[in-house]
Amino acid sequence: MTTSSSTLRNMLFEALDLLDSVQDQLVSLDRMEVERLKENSGWGKQPNARTADYRGEVPALQSALVQGVRLNG
Repeated sequence: MTTSSSTLRNMLFEALDLLDSVQDQLVSLDRMEVERLKENSGWGKQPNARTADYRGEVPALQSALVQGVRLNG
């Protein structure tokens, strides 16, 4: 069986078009799977981290270190 180069080129482009559509479907399925996993894990319900308030912590730590040095010193 012999085919012309234009026929082969057209067949190649048709195959590439099919691959594009399949690839788009796979990406869509992957995204759906990720969303499903996030929903099932409770990911969206995780508490938001708040900024910690460390005011007063450093002087208290320094005081404890100074007292430790006095006790051991």
